[in-house]
Amino acid sequence: MVGSQFHDYRQIFESRYEELNEIVDEVAERIRALGRQSIGTLAKFIRFTRLGEHPGEYPRAPGMIANLFSDYEKIIRQLRSDLDLCRNEYHHIGASDLLTGLMEQHEKTAWMLRAMLESKIEGSIRLF
Repeated sequence: MVGSQFHDYRQIFESRYEELNEIVDEVAERIRALGRQSIGTLAKFIRFTRLGEHPGEYPRAPGMIANLFSDYEKIIRQLRSDLDLCRNEYHHIGASDLLTGLMEQHEKTAWMLRAMLESKIEGSIRLF
């Protein structure tokens, strides 16, 4: 990224990175608390990911925000599906609570990203 809003966009992406890093740690701790082995290598993360990459694409910052928003929407839909499984099939209240919290957190982030995208149409960017 380059340009007059570099610092603003950098802050946005850095805060998303920090938020997601905390979530990964929280999920890994939950998995270990259940007596299972958490994913610990990049190769396994790639194998189990539900989001696709866009190799060779280098969008401008607003495109990055749009891609990020789209990914959050995909994650929210998947969390809803996983939440239904935890509740209805596995009857696992702890995992259900974790997924509910993650879904709410991602919904808030998606809402903020959506607001940013809408503000770009108006010609300004609003930070969250």
